[in-house]
Amino acid sequence: MSVTKTQWLTTGIITLLFLAIPILYSGRTLESLFILEAAALILLLLVFWTNNWRTHISKLSLLLLFLIFITPLVYLIPLPYEWWIELPGRERYQASLQWLTQQANLKPYLAISVIPYKTVHAFLAMLPLIAIVVATTTLNAKQRYYLVILLLVLASFQAVLALMQYTNPNAEVLKWLSADTGRSSQGTYRNRDHLATFLVICLPIAIGLTIYSIGLKTRDHEHRETHEWRISTTLFYLVLLLIILVGAVFTRSRAGVLLTILALLITLPTFAPHMGGRKTFGVVASILGLGSALLASIGLVPVLNRFIVASPAEDERWRMFATTIKAIKEFFPVGSGPSTFQEIYRSFQPVEQLHFINHAHNDYLELILEIGALGIVLLLLTLVVYIMGWVAMWGTRWDRERIIKVAAGIGILLFMLHAILEFTSHTPANAMFLAFLAGLFLKLPSRAQLASNHHHHHDDDDR
Repeated sequence: MSVTKTQWLTTGIITLLFLAIPILYSGRTLESLFILEAAALILLLLVFWTNNWRTHISKLSLLLLFLIFITPLVYLIPLPYEWWIELPGRERYQASLQWLTQQANLKPYLAISVIPYKTVHAFLAMLPLIAIVVATTTLNAKQRYYLVILLLVLASFQAVLALMQYTNPNAEVLKWLSADTGRSSQGTYRNRDHLATFLVICLPIAIGLTIYSIGLKTRDHEHRETHEWRISTTLFYLVLLLIILVGAVFTRSRAGVLLTILALLITLPTFAPHMGGRKTFGVVASILGLGSALLASIGLVPVLNRFIVASPAEDERWRMFATTIKAIKEFFPVGSGPSTFQEIYRSFQPVEQLHFINHAHNDYLELILEIGALGIVLLLLTLVVYIMGWVAMWGTRWDRERIIKVAAGIGILLFMLHAILEFTSHTPANAMFLAFLAGLFLKLPSRAQLASNHHHHHDDDDR
């Protein structure tokens, strides 16, 4: 199979995932996990089949992906009881283990992970993400751009749904879409915070492309872009941008609102200077003005109220952090095993905490509880890879490709910030979109981009 055929097939599979997973309760169903797994295997086969993946992504990024891939497998290695019981935190299981071996005459499977089958789940959940990152880097500029547009269209679809839920929670359409309504504006997501994350990470791309299309001067003859074409493209981006912006605020997620403001503060100054000078600043000001007017008119009051009124859930969050840290201390430096948080937390949970806690509401603490010191190493390596991603862009020209890359980088940053207070990365749809952004961001610039920093080339140049 030729490289181009493989690339188009890859693009097709990613398209299918983008369309199917968010609709299936944001990926939290057995069907969607099955679809993700199957797609991951096909994507990995396609990627390794063509064997051109090594040239598109840095060695360090590959090392990070490999470590993420292998970590759950390491935690499944079986150990003799004498070694196992020496691991930190394991002595609390000693009595029940002895009972099992004596009374029931069972020989339990003792892996490094306290709950091996949950760690198998973690491995299966990571596969599609690794596949999407690597697969995205092997696509050419046109295919990546097409997927970016699809992402924005899907984000605005979710935003429109959220606005419909906000204004008319019992509409028939929503029941037909099986969007779980009546509670809040959450699209087809499980809760509004997770929808907010999705919309917020798409915002920088929408802003970047809008500003880019405004600043597009009619260049060489290769771009037979007429004035009308430019105006309609700009309008298309602008409409998507405004829908996503309003949708993000109307999820009424506090973190969502703060991150939306942060997205505007980071993105506008980053892109504006590179795109058509003063004219762009005027447009940027209008975008902000229009956005603010829309928000004010629909009524920011309920959103602002959520900032003012102290909610009991906040104290819960701090209590969860404290309890998680207590558990981390007991299991450090090995950790309890990938994906074992729920069960481990339960044995530390304070009596007065009546809820069923399934996540730490801080992905970093959760990771360190599960894989201990290795978690800290992976987080630091991720940070280094992220910084290297920015360094690799240095000196490339400000074409559409770079705009998308920078926007993806900002989206990843917003996601990483949200993970301090939420467990958004445990929503398969969001994890999938994050993996796609990582693929866009980590793809090494093509020679054309590096070479043509000084003189303009055709936009779709790619290796």
